Amino acid sequence: MTATDELLANNERYAESFAGQLPLPPFDGGHLAVLLIEKIRGKQMDMRKLIPVSAVVMSFFIVFVLATILLDITKPINFSP
Repeated sequence: MTATDELLANNERYAESFAGQLPLPPFDGGHLAVLLIEKIRGKQMDMRKLIPVSAVVMSFFIVFVLATILLDITKPINFSP
């Protein structure tokens, strides 16, 4: 394994650990947010209402990642002076 492979693997693990804690419904942090909302309201949330929210959040992230990849290919950032 080269140094570049190790760097990419470390970045992937960091991104996964960060994204998992976001308080958004499709991620693990979203479950904590739902529990917090249920505790504040005092009653359970309807899970059928969370599915569209999860779909919107995941759609946003998919579009964001695809747009980032497209811009990275078509207009790469030039770091040279």
